[in-house]
Amino acid sequence: MTSCNTGTTANFLPSATEGLGATPGRELLIADAPAGFARVVVALLRDPAHRAALGQAAREFVAVRFDWATIVPGLEAVYGGEASPKTL
Repeated sequence: MTSCNTGTTANFLPSATEGLGATPGRELLIADAPAGFARVVVALLRDPAHRAALGQAAREFVAVRFDWATIVPGLEAVYGGEASPKTL
């Protein structure tokens, strides 16, 4: 998520994105084999506009979903005994 937060495009394995809530193709790209990873990287290198749009969408996604202002209230509820981690 660090690369997404900086607006740097990243390519993930499907298992690495489970539970994030990101949309493949919008905030990140998925490739599960070396050949697929290479295709994604080459396509991004050839298309600066798509690369920039993907990076911006990833940054916005992380800022909204994983910003401290967003996650702290949930953590406080768990540590305060008002919620369980499963409800967050």
